[in-house]
Amino acid sequence: MPELLSIQIIDIQGTGNETEAIRQVLEYYGARVSRTLIGRPRHLLQALHNCDPGHLILCCHGSGGKIMMPELAEEIYDASEPKGDIAPDELAKHPLRLPKLILTTGCELATEGWSDLWFQSGAHEYIAPGSEIDGNTMLQFVLHFYFEVLVQKKSTADAHQGAQQIAEHANHIFLIPSKRL
Repeated sequence: MPELLSIQIIDIQGTGNETEAIRQVLEYYGARVSRTLIGRPRHLLQALHNCDPGHLILCCHGSGGKIMMPELAEEIYDASEPKGDIAPDELAKHPLRLPKLILTTGCELATEGWSDLWFQSGAHEYIAPGSEIDGNTMLQFVLHFYFEVLVQKKSTADAHQGAQQIAEHANHIFLIPSKRL
């Protein structure tokens, strides 16, 4: 029996039932899925330091190249914890251990800063929207991409290309390969 692909979903609050829908479908496709709920920046740092070796899906909102985080009262933050929305340079200060592929659902996160951070931390491929994408389109993209990977046994590049066909704006979801490949 072939080994199951391990997929970790990091769920930064505010994406509704997106993570649950993705988890249910990916398990149906045959993946082993874990889900980590994030309520504050420290939780995100911990999750990115202890990733499963397969794939990582980062379910979040993005804006202006930053991951949007829940707002906390000033006195709640730890001294070393990033405050507010997170940019790649803030995460670069912390040790990360990442899987080969990272897919994020957050808008406007297909930036050089994010791809550089992910690749320097061990990832080989990064998929992310380069602009604002409707949540329904992004959800369908993720499900179709993994249908192609898990069920149809297609390569990441072929699965990405197939998933881009699901909606007009899905061509704004980019596959960025590491320069090391």
